[in-house]
Amino acid sequence: MPTFAGGKFTGSHTTVIEPAETLIKVLNNSDLVYKISLGFIKNKAGRGGSSLARYKLQENGSGLKLVVSGAGTIQEFYIYTDNILKVKQLIQANWNSKCKKSKKKIKRR
Repeated sequence: MPTFAGGKFTGSHTTVIEPAETLIKVLNNSDLVYKISLGFIKNKAGRGGSSLARYKLQENGSGLKLVVSGAGTIQEFYIYTDNILKVKQLIQANWNSKCKKSKKKIKRR
């Protein structure tokens, strides 16, 4: 799993799950985003469900809460921005791009 630290990244946790790696790189390089908080990685083994990579977005007061899940793991990210709509579109476009390049099915929740 890749690690990210410094710059826009806050907190002591630096590891990102594989399904979120591309999105986090894109968000880090975007001028629309001024801070990214990486959450802990949770194991979802034994909870059943799909192994497809998925994401879910929720608006909060200062940006977006992004939850990405993959095979056996789930991770939350807090994306700080002044332009929530454009960041949502950026995430959607890059997730769709990842779907087209990947042999696995990737789904948005």
